[in-house]
Amino acid sequence: MTVEAASAMVTKPGQSTLGQKFRMRRSAHIRRMIDTIHAEKGSCRIIDLGGTEHYWRLFETSYLASKNVSITLVNPLPDASVSHMFT
Repeated sequence: MTVEAASAMVTKPGQSTLGQKFRMRRSAHIRRMIDTIHAEKGSCRIIDLGGTEHYWRLFETSYLASKNVSITLVNPLPDASVSHMFT
């Protein structure tokens, strides 16, 4: 990675990183899937292979709770999850 590319990803006050912008765009698709599954089943169970709790913080806790979402993170390295929503 070049210095310029790394600099473009640094958060400045009032700005988002490039990675955050991509995650927010992708989260809109996931939110639609959660809404659809919740409407059909009343809850939504997610298994995230290689994911992190940090990614799921894109979603408001109140939103995930209102959709009765439970998320299982499957990672090769342990991650210190503190929320009851994650196993």
